[in-house]
Amino acid sequence: MKSKKLSMPIMAHNQVLYFGLAMLDRCLAISVTYNTIFESRAWLIQLFTRCGKLKRQIICKDLFQKPEYLASNAEEDILYISDGVANAVHAMNPRGCVLFTFTSDTMYAPRGLSVDLDGHIYVACDQGVIQIHKDCGKNRMLLRLLDNQTGIETVFFDRKLNCIVIFGKNCSQASVFKFADQLKKQELEE
Repeated sequence: MKSKKLSMPIMAHNQVLYFGLAMLDRCLAISVTYNTIFESRAWLIQLFTRCGKLKRQIICKDLFQKPEYLASNAEEDILYISDGVANAVHAMNPRGCVLFTFTSDTMYAPRGLSVDLDGHIYVACDQGVIQIHKDCGKNRMLLRLLDNQTGIETVFFDRKLNCIVIFGKNCSQASVFKFADQLKKQELEE
């Protein structure tokens, strides 16, 4: 297995933290935050080529509040970003244009997200797991937690096995749910 070193910008006297990873337009997208001279945090999404060179940075201050988690569709031409402060999920194209923003009263503190082969988005949040239709027109609560349960930290959709893997906030236990193909398509079309 070959490895490449990413060219990271050097920020003196700042603590840099790296969060979400996803592929976009044949590049690795990374959600990054760092301290500014004003003692606040700045966010950006960096795109690296497969050779490890920084291709582009998307400054998030006008677009998002806290874009920690990332996912992309199978074609790698749409990047999905969960924004825990704004309680939103954003879809962005490779040029950095926001395609849509999803918000809902049933989604609080979205975190990890994943995308199935049809382009539907699965979002982990404090209430459970929400499934968002690929065009943002419909959504449903796929897994609702009881009031005394802690939220879901992340969700992974296995495109080959057609199942989702869900991790709770303490990440000590995972749950796997397998979809019946026909049921999945019928419920979203209704």
